[in-house]
Amino acid sequence: MDGINLIKNTSLFKNVKNVESLFLERKINLKTYSKGKTLHSEGEICDTLDIVLKGLVIAYSLFENGSQTVMFEFQEDSMFGANLLYSKNNTYPLNLYCKENCTLLHVKKDTVTQLLHQFEFVMPYVVSLSTNSLGLNSKMTMFSRKSLRSNILNYLEKLKIDQNSNKIILPTSKKELADYFGVQRQSLFRELKAMKKEGLLEINNRLIKLN
Repeated sequence: MDGINLIKNTSLFKNVKNVESLFLERKINLKTYSKGKTLHSEGEICDTLDIVLKGLVIAYSLFENGSQTVMFEFQEDSMFGANLLYSKNNTYPLNLYCKENCTLLHVKKDTVTQLLHQFEFVMPYVVSLSTNSLGLNSKMTMFSRKSLRSNILNYLEKLKIDQNSNKIILPTSKKELADYFGVQRQSLFRELKAMKKEGLLEINNRLIKLN
């Protein structure tokens, strides 16, 4: 029953009536993964819709020089794979792994097709697709900016709004932040040092004060 309750607490299945039967018939499968586990590799065929019930999943791109750029973070109640299931090229363009211990729900393609006939499933599904699309647009906008500094300032401004303070606590390490921006850690440190020298901000480990 704990598994059923987890599933029913998600936006996608909150109002779906036949959750129990889908679970018992194994049309939807709940599975746990340990921290660091690779879920999908770039080029792998996508044949399920995946929903994060617990934990955090990272989607990243790996470059030839060994560096990686974090493209998305899928938190609890997020879904991925929905945009690939019905695509002509249904292979993952990114690698995905568990940043924490995770519990995921895997929904088979034919089950998704069946559920799309239910209005209670369709609307949350569309909302999740829109949210993922917005995240993609935001990331592409970041990559199109001319400087690392503008990306840093934009990121800090968002955190300032979220935390309602000009004293910001970074939610990740600076190494993870460098991966997010798609730069080497030294490049991020160098830019933060320059911004501090110019009086734009003050830094104390993960605490940053915007001036």
